[in-house]
Amino acid sequence: MSVFDAARVREVDTKGMLDHVLGLWRQIPEPASANERFAPLAGIGADHVVVGGLGGSAIGGDLLRGILGADRPSAPLVTVVRDYHLPRLSREGTLVLICSYSGETEETLSLYDDAASQGLRRAVIASGGTLAARARADG
Repeated sequence: MSVFDAARVREVDTKGMLDHVLGLWRQIPEPASANERFAPLAGIGADHVVVGGLGGSAIGGDLLRGILGADRPSAPLVTVVRDYHLPRLSREGTLVLICSYSGETEETLSLYDDAASQGLRRAVIASGGTLAARARADG
């Protein structure tokens, strides 16, 4: 008998999460060319994207690194920060993307303020909370 019994999991998995997880790869289409691979960043004028978040909120940054092929010299630089502070960044082409579902995670609020103190462009992904309110107030 297998340690992982998919049939048994499906019996108790009333929301179908196993199938969602197993099908996750289908949500990431393979681009036709390297130019298409970098297209999502072309419109924002960034050659360095810093993704700040904790837990599941930071995973998007890891996925972005993988999708863009961070190991290739021609790929935009993607840095993931899971901490209270950013590294010192002086690159004009840097965009700091702060992610927090609740918008209340103290580390992401600190990262947002740290990016502001360094004069970096910021964008936020949040469902609400203090982080979304600050982003709206800052335009």
